[in-house]
Amino acid sequence: MEDATACRATRASAASRYLPEWRTAPPAPRPDPGGPLSASTAAARTSEFLLRVGRDVARDLHFRIDAPRYHLQHGAEAGRAYDTLCAHDPGRRLDGRTRRRIREYAREVLGSRLYAPWLRVYAAWAGEFREGWMPDNYYGRVVHGSPPGLSDHKTLSRRLLGTDLIPDLAYRLGGTWVGIDGTPVPAADVDDYVFAAGPTVVAKFDGSLQGLGVHVVRSGEASLLDLPPKGDLVVQRFIRQAPFFARFLPDNVAAVRITTVRTPDLRAHTRASYLKFGRAGQRSYTSERGLIVAIVDDHGTLAERGIDHYWNPIPGHLDSGEAFAGKIVPSFAAACRAVEALHERIPQVEVIGWDVVIDDEGRLQIMEWNDGHSGIRISEAHTGPCFLGLGWENRWKR
Repeated sequence: MEDATACRATRASAASRYLPEWRTAPPAPRPDPGGPLSASTAAARTSEFLLRVGRDVARDLHFRIDAPRYHLQHGAEAGRAYDTLCAHDPGRRLDGRTRRRIREYAREVLGSRLYAPWLRVYAAWAGEFREGWMPDNYYGRVVHGSPPGLSDHKTLSRRLLGTDLIPDLAYRLGGTWVGIDGTPVPAADVDDYVFAAGPTVVAKFDGSLQGLGVHVVRSGEASLLDLPPKGDLVVQRFIRQAPFFARFLPDNVAAVRITTVRTPDLRAHTRASYLKFGRAGQRSYTSERGLIVAIVDDHGTLAERGIDHYWNPIPGHLDSGEAFAGKIVPSFAAACRAVEALHERIPQVEVIGWDVVIDDEGRLQIMEWNDGHSGIRISEAHTGPCFLGLGWENRWKR
């Protein structure tokens, strides 16, 4: 009998680690309202409670079902990146002592060895292991832990952020074309309306990501009415980049990714940054073919080497041959200040990845912003740990 009781207690203790807090914690005491609740108040509180419970259950089920596949995919991707780095330089291969240290750190500090693969990649790149690194899958699963939300709606960004730094020209909403001030634009006139700003425009569907759902449209070659009919979209000016970026690749716009973090005092701070390049023959950047080089200081200095999508180290752009070492991104500090100020307008969002462009007149333009999994692995490997002092390593314990 005692063994059975002990067994049930063990199972209950183990289950409590995985059940939502509302399933395991005793209910918090409620203040005495001073009398019986009205029927409407009781109904409202009941509805609020059921809605909260439903969200918790749905979130818990999603994470339980999706977690093994998520970590398996990250582990495989990190494994390929590590093998690629070591193939280029066998001296990057980690010794047994470092690998054991990484496994122990992942388990004891971050809660699971599943976070070790990206730590191995970071260490192989840096030539050492550094405590405080944030594995990409830990950030995506524990720190962020939810899909993108506000930034998914490209048609809402300019109004939500309250800025003219986003180069919007028009929107298609529910099949109706409107200008940025909300004035309807007849479909027959939409090409004339947007191409008045220049011979090339960029159309982005709500939910577009990593170059997917982005269309470059040139006057005389195509019409905006030829775009896929389903979905809302924004049409933006085509940005002519500053000569600094054109030296690397003139026919594809490079973007500076700046990651800002909101701290408990509701201030936003730049924590990581890198430069993204497309390839010759591409109309827009895609992650599968893109090149990335880290920005290593507050002045905008580029690292000596970047990487391609597969973590092959590269000393310069693969198409132009322009070297990265010693180059300094123009107006970098001003760009950081601008996106930090914008982030503070929406303090509900903890982390934002901003894709900004410096145009041929030296002006800052915001191409994208991402409140989802904004991608931290490149910055962590090159210049990390980038997120010290935020307590993220303890979030898995909640």
